[in-house]
Amino acid sequence: MLSVFETKIPRFIFFFQVSVTVIEARQLSGTNMDPVVMVQVGDDKKFTTQKESTNCPYYSEVFVFDYHLPRQVLFDKMLTLSVSEKNWWL
Repeated sequence: MLSVFETKIPRFIFFFQVSVTVIEARQLSGTNMDPVVMVQVGDDKKFTTQKESTNCPYYSEVFVFDYHLPRQVLFDKMLTLSVSEKNWWL
């Protein structure tokens, strides 16, 4: 029988918040675009509002991702920022 210290379950699970602020995009290729930014941490996705007819959008939006897991699992998650015209991800 395994003791508490020998179990395969991670012993140290923490609460984490990953905060990402999207301020602006500059010099996007094209004109009269309707850009949207997707912020992805692991499998979790969040989107900015769609800005109309601009290739230099200003967002100033904050996204918070809450996690309750071991530190190493969180550190293995990939942070991805993507910009696209309109919401083609949905």
